[in-house]
Amino acid sequence: MTTEDPAAPATKQDIHILMDMIGSYEIRFERIENDIGDMKGEIHIWKQEIMEHFDLVAENIRYDVQGANKDEIEGIKDRVLRLEQHTGLQKTR
Repeated sequence: MTTEDPAAPATKQDIHILMDMIGSYEIRFERIENDIGDMKGEIHIWKQEIMEHFDLVAENIRYDVQGANKDEIEGIKDRVLRLEQHTGLQKTR
């Protein structure tokens, strides 16, 4: 029988070749698992950085909106005061 015959029995050498191949695949899978673990750690760190940045941006927007609301309220108060003064409801200061 020749080694090209698909029905030929496996030799010890064939089995050693297969065992070596399986071993090399196990090593590759371990490396892949380690790489995935590293990526999960990096993704977690990245997520934390994004969340911190988002919180900072949201806080800045909140303060900007509060300031704009305060400015708008002050503007409305000034207009009401001028109207009251103009209509004689309140005396000019």
